[in-house]
Amino acid sequence: MVVFLTLTLSMTLTILILGMNNGFSQIFYHQLQDPYLNVDMTLTYDSNSESRILNKRGLTERYSAYYRFAACFFNYYSLIGSGDDPGYYAQVFSGAVIDLENLIDTDLGVLNDGEMFVTRSMADKHGLSENDTVRLYVSGSEVPYRIKAILPDRGLFAGEAVFVNKVELLQRLFSLSGLSNLGNIVYIDLIDPAQADTVSGLLSEDPDYSGFVAAPTADPLVIKMITKNTSALFIGVGGITLIAVLVVLNSVFPLLFQDFRQQIGIIKTLGGDHRFSLSIWLTQFLLMSMGAVPLGIYLAWAVFNQGAAILGIQSVIRLGGAVVLVSLAAYLLFVGGEVLIRFRRLIRQSGVALTYDHRHEWVRGGFIVLGVSGILFVVQKLTEAFSEPVNALLSMIFGIVFCFTLCDFLASMIGAGLSRKKQKSLFGLFGAQNLRSNKIVRSSLRVAMISIVVIALNLTVRSFIEADSMTLKNNVLADYFLTNIVDDPVAVQTQISAEYDVEAMQDAIIYRYISMDLSQDETPRRRRAVFFISLPPENMDAFFDYEFDSGVLEKLADTQTPYITVSEGVGKIYGLKVGDEVVVELGRDNPQMTFIIAGFIHTNYHGIVFSNLYRLEAFANAGMANTVIIKNGDDETLKPGLMAKYNARLYYLVDFQELFAEGMDEIFLVMDFMSLLAYSIVIGFVIVIINNSLLLFYSLKNDYAKLKILGLSPTGLAGQLGREVLSITIIAAFCSFLALCVLIPHLGPLMLFATFYKTIPWDALSTGWRTLAAAGVLIFSYAFYLHRVLRLDPITEIKTY
Repeated sequence: MVVFLTLTLSMTLTILILGMNNGFSQIFYHQLQDPYLNVDMTLTYDSNSESRILNKRGLTERYSAYYRFAACFFNYYSLIGSGDDPGYYAQVFSGAVIDLENLIDTDLGVLNDGEMFVTRSMADKHGLSENDTVRLYVSGSEVPYRIKAILPDRGLFAGEAVFVNKVELLQRLFSLSGLSNLGNIVYIDLIDPAQADTVSGLLSEDPDYSGFVAAPTADPLVIKMITKNTSALFIGVGGITLIAVLVVLNSVFPLLFQDFRQQIGIIKTLGGDHRFSLSIWLTQFLLMSMGAVPLGIYLAWAVFNQGAAILGIQSVIRLGGAVVLVSLAAYLLFVGGEVLIRFRRLIRQSGVALTYDHRHEWVRGGFIVLGVSGILFVVQKLTEAFSEPVNALLSMIFGIVFCFTLCDFLASMIGAGLSRKKQKSLFGLFGAQNLRSNKIVRSSLRVAMISIVVIALNLTVRSFIEADSMTLKNNVLADYFLTNIVDDPVAVQTQISAEYDVEAMQDAIIYRYISMDLSQDETPRRRRAVFFISLPPENMDAFFDYEFDSGVLEKLADTQTPYITVSEGVGKIYGLKVGDEVVVELGRDNPQMTFIIAGFIHTNYHGIVFSNLYRLEAFANAGMANTVIIKNGDDETLKPGLMAKYNARLYYLVDFQELFAEGMDEIFLVMDFMSLLAYSIVIGFVIVIINNSLLLFYSLKNDYAKLKILGLSPTGLAGQLGREVLSITIIAAFCSFLALCVLIPHLGPLMLFATFYKTIPWDALSTGWRTLAAAGVLIFSYAFYLHRVLRLDPITEIKTY
């Protein structure tokens, strides 16, 4: 049973690690696509669009052959009041009822003027019922609406959202009737979703729609980027986990072949063909694998789908045939290779020796490997002769080999020292000798060490993600961004200052999702930035708390040379240096601008760049400022007032705290999924540690039975085991701590192999506590070991030999 469980866990962990990228890709696809139900692409404006209103008529006349439906909506966020409630914020969907029916794939009744639908979650949160009256703010005025029906949350119409008749709403906004074809977003259900890129290309060339953005709801490039960024965090941990799986599997075979020795010895002595033994062993492993492999595949599938459920995804996540086949091939190759290699070693010995020699296999301390790996590690750290990711990989390899060998060496030295004491003891004669050279005990020690490392590493990554997310929040000091201002942001500032008492306010240039060409040679290197921000550098400290390279702020004050600063991670990924050129596409009015890298931002967030575009004299009269950044004081009326006054004009008020809270919800959901993976691996290795102690018991139970026959009391046996367990735990924990000191600082540079980078800080105290926690599992597992030894029946055990 122990062997079966070890094989099952090995298969499960292999699939989890090898299938991580595939699993993340499917999960992020469904996370983006599922809320849209049947919608395949959207057409809408962005911060670069000159117009905020589009006309659906051209879609109907020229592109109807491509879609089943094109639902044209006018959507915005508005302040809503009900009863004595001063107001709360909800997304206003407005269109024809048939449009909402298509959008959420639900049949609805007739909606008259002055009536609205609300979501169930919004009604429950604010105590709303059918026929209640709510106040919707339209052009700064309150308009009463009666709740016609409360609809179950479905698709995009979920959370705090309401739906009203678009023609009625636009008539109130623009005092014009019959505007059924106008809106600010069109949801399109394509006949062939694979044609999303084709339709997007056609719309980008159409004069009526070239100023808008047509994009698939689940953009493959976005999914690929998110998947790469997420899975890159596990690149080092995944590699160590795969090594750990091999170590665990390797530790099983010496124990199993203790029994196989006698089988082949008897067969050889009786003149039988030793290949008969091989067929027995292969059949035995085949039978165990017939149960272990399917169970391992199912457990890996269950982990991925449970993680998807945490994210609210109902779609089934598939492991992928290629992942399963590669994992199965690796499993069979290693198991089959172990059986054949050990079989060849056994058949070289005589049948008599195999039959009667039950002594454990002995090993040496590995001093030469210890010295060589230590020297190579030191030389590598001193020279750093290769690229950063290669240096990190070599340092990790040399460091891990050194720590593993040190584990063996310490066990050998401690065992030798204790066994040579002048005052002889049972531990010195038995337990110390096992530490000194018993191959099975030493194999068990290595499994304990690698398990502690894997557990502590996974806990470190989980803790890092949470701490890094909080740092992201603390880097932005602003409370609000009032964006998409198409006229005069200075005039908007003046209006806000006249009505509200704010702590700080600054007009700025902010673009979202801009494209950058980071090529410094013939190789194209394009990357998107989520935020392009430019404001006076002397006011930056009031709104942002980022640390820059020395001299960056002075360059951002330059009025002649275009400068830009990117995160240090982006610089490492693309090999950028101060003074390199970056070509930025801000939008259709400014298709290409060349900036000089002024320096780097010391942040793990790669989506933000700062520039001195605001200060450049060449663009002083271009009117590029489109945002007002606001740091509020204690005025609680500011947000409701801004929402009521500006949202209907399609200015967009970004509440950073709410945006962060929503983003953090997403981050924590993803983190919960990653934690599920991490904890699945942790639990797997907790079981591995317990399994390992039981396998060690099976290999040494005959020795313990002999000690009992010779008259050793249970107390004496418990004392002997206690000293042995304490020695093993101290050695494993110490070497694991050293290994973690090597691994954690190199995880960030190792991500560069996946074109990603994050600085993962190493903290001695935290690492020490995680190591001790994992070592506590090791001590706990030996409670089972001690229990089995004390209950051992020596007569039953001895008479079998």
